[in-house]
Formats: sequence, structure tokens, C-alpha cells
Amino acid sequence: INIASRKKNNKAIILNNESRTFHSLNLESDKICLWLLKKNFSTSDLVCISSEKSFFNFSLIIALLKLGITYVVLDLDSPIKRINQIIYQVKPKAIFLVKKNSIKIKYKNIFFKKDVDFSIKSKKINLKTYISNVPSSVNAYLMFTSGSTGVPKGVAISHSKLLFFSEWCKDTFKINTSDRVTNLNPLFFDNSVFDIYGGLLNGASLVPLSKEDIINPLIATDKLKKNKITIWFSVPSLIIYFQKFLMMRKEKLPYLKKIIFGGEGFPK
Repeated sequence: INIASRKKNNKAIILNNESRTFHSLNLESDKICLWLLKKNFSTSDLVCISSEKSFFNFSLIIALLKLGITYVVLDLDSPIKRINQIIYQVKPKAIFLVKKNSIKIKYKNIFFKKDVDFSIKSKKINLKTYISNVPSSVNAYLMFTSGSTGVPKGVAISHSKLLFFSEWCKDTFKINTSDRVTNLNPLFFDNSVFDIYGGLLNGASLVPLSKEDIINPLIATDKLKKNKITIWFSVPSLIIYFQKFLMMRKEKLPYLKKIIFGGEGFPK
């Protein structure tokens, strides 16, 4: 919110030749907050969301953070058994999907993007009061493991831990409002935490790439060059893959200042 007021015209998210400023992202998330409150969602509720990199999903994540509603990102490309295991464990108040999916998730309370009415206005609800009263101990999200033991296990991260992490990223990597940070990591993967909370919440622009983009280095590198990324964050193998491609083309990412590697857990 502070960044949205101070740097309201800066681009927050640049996605597929479109962008949203911090001001518009803040407004869109506020509208989702009002919709959630009208539907009787409250602090400490838990919801599942789909993993598409869309303006709606990023606005939704910000809205959930504002209200202290815990979220879990579902990988819709994973087996339906795994998805159902996660849903069964967390028993969400609702599931939010950007679009109807082929795997046909069945649950009592599913909302699609089209169900969220951004036009809702209410003078009776003071969002600032709700936002300021969210306890720092409330969980921001649950991130699930790969389930190598057979059953996925969720790791809970509180708001206070995320604030500490965001500040640590800013101080350690000198991230500021002039930076543009890659979002190569899937939203259900813990490395995406750096992109959103280390980059976006420190005022940097976020440049998300889809899975389809990343498996096509020609498209991916062209998008990264066009959007003038300054900070790259990924697992080491991905930068090696892209560097080989850039060397073959005798090109480089001209605005890139920092390459940061991360595996499981904090970046290294």
C-alpha cells in the first residue's frame, strides 16, 4: 500500500505486452477485498488458488494478504490425486480458478474469475481498518512439498516472516523501485516467494513468464530483453540453459545487473 501511494505510476507487473501500475494493482486488489468481505471471508480463513500467472491472480494474492486470508497455490498440471490430497488436508473455505480446467476439480465452493464482480462498491466498509488489524502471526500462505514420501506436506509462512524476508531481500540484494525482476518460477514453487515478496513488495516491477515461454528460449529471451530485466532469479540449471542459448545467438541481456540463484528455501 505504501509503495502504491509513493510509486503509483510505476509498473508493478508486466505480462504479455500489458502492464499494471502499482496504483491499478492496489485498486484491483481492493475491489477483490470488498467482494471477499461481502462473501463473508475473514482473517484466518484459508483458500486455494490456481497457478496461472495472470493479473487477476496477482491482484487476488495481494487482496488475500491485505485481509489476512491464507492461500495455497494449486499446480493444476499435477495429478488430480495430488490436488485432491492437498484440498482434503487444508479444507479451504473456497477455491479460486481463473478458468475452467480440464481436470474438473470438484468442491463445494469454487469461484471462477468471472464470478468476482469488480464493480462492487461499499462506503460502509473501511478497508484500512481491516488491513491494519491483521495480526502478524497469521499465516500468509501454505507451500506444499513435492510429496516424495507419498503425501504432500504444507509449510506455513506467517506475515511476520514474509515481512522479514522482504526486508532481507531488499537489504541483501539492494532491490529498489528501478529494478525489474524475473518471475520464472511457478507460483506453487517456493522460489516464487522471492519474485513476489523480494521484488514486487519492494517496489520492483515483476516480469512473469509462463511455462510455455520458458521452454521456448527464443520467446523467453526476447521478452526478458524487451522488458529490460535487471534481476534474474532462478535455480542454477535454468540460467545455464538460457546462457547457452544466448551464446549461440551471440546475444546477452543488456540491462541485467544481478543473477541470484535459489534452490529449496532461501536464495543463495
